[in-house]
Amino acid sequence: MHAGVREPLAAGQVLDAGDRLDTGPGARVLLHLGEGSMVKLGAEAELDLAKLEPPSAPNGVFEAVLDVLKGAFRFTTAAAAKLQRRAVTAHVGTATIGLRGTDVWGKTEPGRDFVVLIEGKIEIERAGEHVAMAEPQTLFMAPTGAAARPVGPVDPGDLARWAAETEPTPGAGIQDAAGAWRVNLLSTRDAAGAERWVARLRDGGYAAVHGTAAIGAVEWHRVYVDGFASRADGEVFAARTGREFTLPAAWIGRH
Repeated sequence: MHAGVREPLAAGQVLDAGDRLDTGPGARVLLHLGEGSMVKLGAEAELDLAKLEPPSAPNGVFEAVLDVLKGAFRFTTAAAAKLQRRAVTAHVGTATIGLRGTDVWGKTEPGRDFVVLIEGKIEIERAGEHVAMAEPQTLFMAPTGAAARPVGPVDPGDLARWAAETEPTPGAGIQDAAGAWRVNLLSTRDAAGAERWVARLRDGGYAAVHGTAAIGAVEWHRVYVDGFASRADGEVFAARTGREFTLPAAWIGRH
């Protein structure tokens, strides 16, 4: 939801404080925050960007509050951004995490909220209790309605499996702001029909666009989605939407 309106997320779209992201089955989302950190979301996640406040002066503090209402997320500070002053807080279910220059993975799901510190330092507050974590690859586990378990090492196999839940997979339908590939989903001479398809696709979470192309003296109305990182990503998307919406064969090209 952007500016109070529910709409599909487009690659490269600028988000504002108060926006909310809901991801679908199999989805991944990568967000770049203003001070250089990255936030990754997994499938069927819900994230509220409760606060995004850039520094008001040189060498000021970037402030953000991220409310993870459902699903998995990962917050990573790139090496080049670690000198930036920041005050970032993430609410993961019942746990509140103070994030600085760090790499942390967390998830809220039925029955538990849990956080893995991959690198750096964090502080967690839950039900009035405070926990400081500084050991890499350690796990904070909080069962619903019960006291949090003692912090301990995370199983490497569990960490690898969990990390994959938020990691975009090349060739699996990735879109980004620099993506040069377009998936043309259909072409018709019916402008109103094209608009109906755009509305249907956008209701389904896809940032479809209605454009026109002249072939000879005939104007065609095309419905397409831009921003795919590779032809392979476009092919995966075309196959998925073809199955979901019973569309005719799409074609892929650079835009």
